[in-house]
Amino acid sequence: MMEEKNDFRATKFGKGFVKEDVLNYINELNLNIMSLEQKIKAELEKRTNSQQDVSMIQHQMNDIQRRFDIANPPNAKPMKLRTDFIGGGFVKNDVFNYLEILNSKIGMLEEQLRIIDNA
Repeated sequence: MMEEKNDFRATKFGKGFVKEDVLNYINELNLNIMSLEQKIKAELEKRTNSQQDVSMIQHQMNDIQRRFDIANPPNAKPMKLRTDFIGGGFVKNDVFNYLEILNSKIGMLEEQLRIIDNA
């Protein structure tokens, strides 16, 4: 799993992080998520010859997805990055919470990929 980035520049005023730094890092995480999803899809397509293997893999992947959804309910209030009005950056706690969710998703996808690789 990717390490959490803690070196965002602080805004000159207020207690937030520079938006550009945060958005660039979020973009990196989202690209990683898309890459992992594509790898999973490609690996599952390779295994379509053995329906039993695919069924077992899919069952294990669904279990991982359920655990992720319990920790991060899909119907929960969408995570927002509020602006610190004094400094104009993103509120630090919002950034940390948002990154935690993205990193959890990356961890879930990596776990799913390991299951496929070990099948």
